[in-house]
Amino acid sequence: MRDFVREQPVQTNEVRQSFVWADQPDRLERIRRAIGVARSDPPELLRGYYLELLPELLAAREPGALTVVFSSNSTEYLTDEEFERLRGTIEDAGRAEPPAWVAFER
Repeated sequence: MRDFVREQPVQTNEVRQSFVWADQPDRLERIRRAIGVARSDPPELLRGYYLELLPELLAAREPGALTVVFSSNSTEYLTDEEFERLRGTIEDAGRAEPPAWVAFER
């Protein structure tokens, strides 16, 4: 199961490519290849608030498969209470089988 949860609409691939500096053709080629991979095997996109959706997604994960919970800057906008809720959700899921939690913040 590959799910991608986002509250706002996902950016278009053209927007992603525009973040690469014009003098970095190697990076542009890498992002284009990554876009090709994503198009060939796209994840299911779920729209919603991840604190509400994450418990169900973790409960439905495939046994024996590594589950990765990834966040890039989103937890900076959580209150302390919401962050502890997130931490608790991941810790509870880890009692059965630990997920990997990869975050850029906190």
